[in-house]
Amino acid sequence: MAVLLLAFPSAATATFPGANGKIAFEALENFTPQTGWQKIDIFSVNPDGSGRVQLTANSEKNFAPAWSPDGTKIAFTSTRTNPPMQCRDCPGDIYVMNADGTAQTRITATGLDNHPAWSPDGQRIAFSSGRDGVAVNIWVMNADGTAPVRITDTTYSDHPSWSPDGTKIAFTRYSGGGETDIATANPDGSGQIRIGGNGFAAFPSWAPDATKIVYGDLFFDDGQCPYAVVSCPLLYMATRNGSPAGVVRGVTDQGSPVDSMPAWSPDGTRIAFLAGNSRIDGFEGLSTIRPSGADIQLVIADEPHVGEQLRNPDWQPILKGYPRPKGAGTEHFPLIPAYQPCSSPNRQHAAPLSLASCNPPTQSSTQLTVGTPDANAKPANSVASLRIGVIPGLAGPPDDAEVNLITSITDVRNASDLTDYTGNLEMRVPLRITDKSNTPYPGGPGPGTAADFTFTWNVPCTATSDPNIGSSCNLSTTADTLLPGSALEGRRAIWQTDQIEVRDGAGQPFLRQGVFVP
Repeated sequence: MAVLLLAFPSAATATFPGANGKIAFEALENFTPQTGWQKIDIFSVNPDGSGRVQLTANSEKNFAPAWSPDGTKIAFTSTRTNPPMQCRDCPGDIYVMNADGTAQTRITATGLDNHPAWSPDGQRIAFSSGRDGVAVNIWVMNADGTAPVRITDTTYSDHPSWSPDGTKIAFTRYSGGGETDIATANPDGSGQIRIGGNGFAAFPSWAPDATKIVYGDLFFDDGQCPYAVVSCPLLYMATRNGSPAGVVRGVTDQGSPVDSMPAWSPDGTRIAFLAGNSRIDGFEGLSTIRPSGADIQLVIADEPHVGEQLRNPDWQPILKGYPRPKGAGTEHFPLIPAYQPCSSPNRQHAAPLSLASCNPPTQSSTQLTVGTPDANAKPANSVASLRIGVIPGLAGPPDDAEVNLITSITDVRNASDLTDYTGNLEMRVPLRITDKSNTPYPGGPGPGTAADFTFTWNVPCTATSDPNIGSSCNLSTTADTLLPGSALEGRRAIWQTDQIEVRDGAGQPFLRQGVFVP
């Protein structure tokens, strides 16, 4: 197989293939007791603390960044101008921007929306909202902001996190008595179950394999919290079914860290979080840690600010890519009569191709042939080809990508009496497809090469009125017509072909891909 046949274009990401991407976060600046936080903006940074870039810079407060599954966009919340003084998580509207902060586009306009979270296929966004005037609950909408639907009906639901397999949404839920817990539900809101919570649980984040959830929780003071603080934010872990799965950062002999807002890395090896107790181990700011609780590393310190300056980290997905051409949108495959291989040589081919050869040449098909003066006294009028052309489609729904398949074969004759053939021919295109439609994969369908298969379809033949030309066999169709969903928009599909054949009614090769040298 050698022909790169089909490549749907897609935007490049900033992540190096196979490595965790950047961490997006919000920075709260210029706090005073009289005016509160004056600025909240979104930044991105490499996991080692290098390459810090500011992505938003306007008069509004911008926070709660959430990377799209392909790592090319960030959804976030932006408030109305001059929100209440102490507001850090005020509702606003949901915006989407490119990974570099450009093309910021508002997709909701209620002023009551917050904390977006993408579905793993990138088609929908879950978010919290009080837009119906009842309470803050979890909603789901299309990625362009259309068709919003409320999926929870509680006193309070916030901080949605969509599972990488797409089957569940985790969220913060009011559990009564002034406390919250972590729950999960199906994307339509059904099947709600409690996962965990010891006081004020919030900010759930799924492991890439969708088996565990890490979350922050305020552990209310029972004498274990140091320095007379009233509560200790810790990092807990639970399975998707609600079984405890350990404490990532908890109470120690030296006291308790003050940690919150965890975000699992795409490769599953680390968790980003807000570390908030420099008095214990020297960490205060955006940090990462292993799920076991070992090897904490500071990414960016809070200095010169203190407290909750750096919040809401979210990790850019791993680049799910593979090499592909800029374009390979049209291929023309000439088709020539197929012959049997030489198995019992009785001749010698001329130099420089000094190969053993067989006489007489034997066509692979015993049923069909084409006109040739020195073979059957008929004029040579056969011209045959398969043309494959790609229609990339326009970005966004509906899926209008397509692959055109145009077959044209002339002068097809019955081998027995050289009359026009009026049956069907079978076109056979062996394919090896590499694309982004393979599951399971963290964050939704990902790259893979499918097992080889042969795309087949029938081509009808019609007799002609000209005795010098055999039947004409033509069909213009598309891949989606023959196999709906085989050509998907935005999946960067490479269709690699092997030898193309046309078979007769008995299943014998009649024509094969090749060229004629007169």
